[in-house]
Amino acid sequence: MNPISPALLEQIRAANNIVDVVREVLHLKRAGPKFIGICPLHQENPGFMVDPQRQLFHCFGCHKGGDVFSFIQDYHNLSFDEAVRRLAERARISVE
Repeated sequence: MNPISPALLEQIRAANNIVDVVREVLHLKRAGPKFIGICPLHQENPGFMVDPQRQLFHCFGCHKGGDVFSFIQDYHNLSFDEAVRRLAERARISVE
């Protein structure tokens, strides 16, 4: 895969709201301005938090966290490039 420009990475990130992406695999419950749920990475009771304003996730149990790319990488056990392609496809953005 050819390197993807920072501008295209930002376009893919902006087109994939982290709350929507996480909700595809996990039930989230609103908790003030954030969302919480059971961590899909290690199945522990609610310690998994998604911050829609910052577009980040964090689990207080397994200490995983990051952006939408990191979530897809961790959840599906993918490389960064594979996660980028999956999210680009989800948003109907061509990376070729």
